[in-house]
Amino acid sequence: IQNTIGVTWTQGVMGLALDMAGQSGNLATATHNSSLEINNALTLAAWVRPAELGNRTVISKADGNGFELWLVSNGQIEFRLNRGNNGTAYKLRSNYSYSQDVGEWIHVAATFDGNTSKIFINGNEDTSASYAPFNIGTSAGDLVIGAIGTVQRFK
Repeated sequence: IQNTIGVTWTQGVMGLALDMAGQSGNLATATHNSSLEINNALTLAAWVRPAELGNRTVISKADGNGFELWLVSNGQIEFRLNRGNNGTAYKLRSNYSYSQDVGEWIHVAATFDGNTSKIFINGNEDTSASYAPFNIGTSAGDLVIGAIGTVQRFK
């Protein structure tokens, strides 16, 4: 965890959870290595409890390309692959809005199987999109929990 000031343990859905205050540097990183080069299929899942509407990243590995799962300020949840080379081509946003669930625990998950992306909310499939087969560009960049790089810190 980078900068533990204001980060506390709190009761989670199952056991304890980190309360990320959204301060500068409140995020966790795993330095890039080859074991994190997941290029053709992945699942991301987390219990989150947003404190407010805002652009807040759950998890990312996006040094130009890679993957991002985040909460958008309009209430949607976004799963995006390969932003650097492909912009919005592999962007998927939920139909669900977390605006009615601010302060509540929400289970968010996103999957990619090589050509289909899906978002799940509280165990139910919310939306999906299919593409021609492609690889996720995860050959660089750290894995970051609670931010994308050092911005969009989770609160």
